[in-house]
Amino acid sequence: MPSMAKLGRVWQEFQSYSGNLQTYLRNNLRQTLKPVEIQAGNAINQSVYRTIKYTRSNHCWYFG
Repeated sequence: MPSMAKLGRVWQEFQSYSGNLQTYLRNNLRQTLKPVEIQAGNAINQSVYRTIKYTRSNHCWYFG
């Protein structure tokens, strides 16, 4: 098989695989990341709560 034909076949396979990967990620990534989103949200909330609690205890109302 000539090299250009091989290259064309590789390109078609790559496009097929990348399309399948995009479809998979589109359909499954949200469920996969949901626990991470929840953990990140909890970490942010805890950080904000600690900052507010600390600033109130020191009578400092700077939220920077």
